[in-house]
Amino acid sequence: MRVDRRTFFALAVTISWCAVPVMAAPFCTQVIGLPTQCIYYDTAECNARAFQLGGTCVGNPAEFKVVGGSARFCVVDSNRSAFCAYPDRDSCQSEASRRGEVCLDTLVQGTQRDVYQAEPGRRY
Repeated sequence: MRVDRRTFFALAVTISWCAVPVMAAPFCTQVIGLPTQCIYYDTAECNARAFQLGGTCVGNPAEFKVVGGSARFCVVDSNRSAFCAYPDRDSCQSEASRRGEVCLDTLVQGTQRDVYQAEPGRRY
């Protein structure tokens, strides 16, 4: 069986493309009514676009490994360093805004949130 060059080249490109690990960007814009867009690698760029759209910039939980702190909310910088010391979204978002960084909710993906558990410090 003989394989022509075009078929071989197409097969080689397809295999090499599939071998590349797919990674999402670490920062996402969230806007009510639009799907989350995880296409930002810089917090400043993400925050600017979120402001233009009237939304918020958040960390992509799939791209961070939280190694320190036990709180649910973390402030994350462009170097993907997460500082998890915030018990509620308001304090995390406030500190992230002050520092030009983003707030990461560690329970957004992969973990079901207990809807009957109240967040400490949150006003309902």
